[in-house]
Amino acid sequence: MNVELLAASLQRRARVYMRDGSYEQAWESAREALKYGDLSRDPIKGKCYQIAGEITGYMANGQPAMQQQSLEYFDKAASIAQHGDHRPDGSFFKTDVPSVYIEKAELLIRFGRYRDALTALGVARRRLPAEQNRWKVNLLMAEATAYTAQKKVGPASYAIKEAHDLIVSMQLPKKLERLQALYHQLQEIAPEQESVQELHALFSTTTL
Repeated sequence: MNVELLAASLQRRARVYMRDGSYEQAWESAREALKYGDLSRDPIKGKCYQIAGEITGYMANGQPAMQQQSLEYFDKAASIAQHGDHRPDGSFFKTDVPSVYIEKAELLIRFGRYRDALTALGVARRRLPAEQNRWKVNLLMAEATAYTAQKKVGPASYAIKEAHDLIVSMQLPKKLERLQALYHQLQEIAPEQESVQELHALFSTTTL
């Protein structure tokens, strides 16, 4: 009958399912977690809304109602992150502003709402602690994706360059592959642009 333990367990199960690509099971676990999350303290409650928003967004598949529901879950998580009681509750969960807004931005990109995504990333950037390099990589990659989709070559190139340096220093090969895919898109859009040629020189000497 420990609602916080149930909420935390279901939230973690939902994330495991999502990482495995089992989105239906993840969605069911996330929705069930919300029932207990609403009865929990803010650190767990915020994470339950955050995972529900993320998974609902992946399940939306062009469905406006589900997309809206996803963003409402993220808005709830953001409100908890900004105004909630974050005293430790023993769960080691933390609902923080940067992670909420970066994940929200990633879904807005999936929805084709690039300007809204960049606005969300601006909020995340202002609240991102200097030592959180992993979140900074995610932020920069989301910025690069949004700018590339809008064919804004200069800003996209700058974000790719900044992300590249962090990824190489942190030895993250999978993220480097995703970054190279964005760079190749820029090559197709504007191969002669100076910033794209600089990326060519950069990636041609990159090894992990």
